[in-house]
Amino acid sequence: MKLKSLGALIVGSAVMFGFIVAREVISPEELGIRKAPVENEVVNPSKFSYPQALPGQAKRFLRAYENAPPQIPHSIEGLFSITLKNNACLNCHIPDVAKQIGATPLLPTIDFYHLP
Repeated sequence: MKLKSLGALIVGSAVMFGFIVAREVISPEELGIRKAPVENEVVNPSKFSYPQALPGQAKRFLRAYENAPPQIPHSIEGLFSITLKNNACLNCHIPDVAKQIGATPLLPTIDFYHLP
């Protein structure tokens, strides 16, 4: 039984090694759909600034995909620095308080005891 398992492992490894060695190198020009080099591409994203609305007054952002973490829709000016004893975010986003005031609650899996 051990001999068969060892033989199968050796044959499987040889086949996988053959695929790896036989694979040709893909040049940067062949990467992607455009078939053009991406290293020299100049991208100018549009300017974006977060709303300056105060917490509780900002419109929530749509999530990028299902179960995506929420983006902060309000200014965080003056809410830092976050320490173990001082976290202004928890004033509104701790689950019990968030329900009462309509804020997005932090996930219950967040470890409140080991904040940076």
